[in-house]
Amino acid sequence: KRVAEVWMDEFAEYIYRRRPHYRNIDPGDLTVQKAFREKLKCKPFRWFMKEVAFDLPKYYPPVEPSPLATGEIRNTASNLCIDTRFKDQNEKFNLQKCTKDGGGGGEQQFEFSWHKDIRPKRRNVCFDASSSAPKSPVILFSCHGMQGNQRFKYNV
Repeated sequence: KRVAEVWMDEFAEYIYRRRPHYRNIDPGDLTVQKAFREKLKCKPFRWFMKEVAFDLPKYYPPVEPSPLATGEIRNTASNLCIDTRFKDQNEKFNLQKCTKDGGGGGEQQFEFSWHKDIRPKRRNVCFDASSSAPKSPVILFSCHGMQGNQRFKYNV
């Protein structure tokens, strides 16, 4: 919050939109820091965003876009659903009876994010092709937003 308040000008609002609880944190006295910025005659943060980080919103939009799709992922042949069962990073997952069909309580709700990755709803681990070799397992791994082994195509 202190960095946002001293250096980011009106762009600090984007931080608060993504992390609303930051708005209520007391940053303490920022008089010295703001005077330092003034003494350096720094350009406004808007200049930085336009001239230096012009492509930043493409990768880190100010407001997180909604998922492109949400819900279960059901195999039509077996009528079973992918269930990650709240597993951690580097763990494999499998198919289970769908919770909508009376299956046990697992983790079967997913998001297809604007990064084109698939992740369990409200978590920051993504489906990750552990290797490009045929039949290599898909595991959960920290979402990195760089596509590659976490990029999936969704055909309707």
